[in-house]
Amino acid sequence: MARPPTPLQQGDLDGLCGAYALVNAVTRLLHNKGFQRDDANRLFQRLCRTLHRRQRMPQAVWRGTHIDDIDGMLRTVRRFVRQHFAVTLVVSRPFDHGVPRKKDKFFRVLSQSFNCIDERKVAVIGLDRPGFHWTIATEVTARSFRLYDSGRSKRLRYGDCTLGKTMRGRQTIVAEETRILSVEDVVPVQPRRLVAWTARRPALREQLRVAA
Repeated sequence: MARPPTPLQQGDLDGLCGAYALVNAVTRLLHNKGFQRDDANRLFQRLCRTLHRRQRMPQAVWRGTHIDDIDGMLRTVRRFVRQHFAVTLVVSRPFDHGVPRKKDKFFRVLSQSFNCIDERKVAVIGLDRPGFHWTIATEVTARSFRLYDSGRSKRLRYGDCTLGKTMRGRQTIVAEETRILSVEDVVPVQPRRLVAWTARRPALREQLRVAA
């Protein structure tokens, strides 16, 4: 008798890796600020409602999400973390001004962005063929990404991926869909000083001196 196949795991059939990726991103960015499992549950529910408002549900469950859905959910994330954790989610698009054609530049740009200043960052990365997936990179070097992934992947190495074209046995990265996330504390707004208004007497005009 043939052995039964390996049981499916959550995520093998559904396409909600985009929502999971954003929840994982916030978990990495805010775990030192008290972001816990209950917060993750609430955020995940809000992201699903965002997809519903965008008329992407229930199809997103099995078809997955696109970059415009990710950007829409990022706006929801921004509101959530500002309301509950008093931080601002900063989203940058490193390849808005030009999509790299070589993966050397892709790795170099992200590595420089991660290491330019001492603050915690994560990157949302869109993967194409052979597997369509959204993942989170937490550490970037010129040769690899360390992943905080909802699936089984823990690292994406330079030699295992390709950029812009499909190559057998390699994971295709969609560079233009990359988003780099970081957080900043919300600066409290200082109340404006109220200055009492008092009527001032008009100054007397100096008489003109006319030469005689």
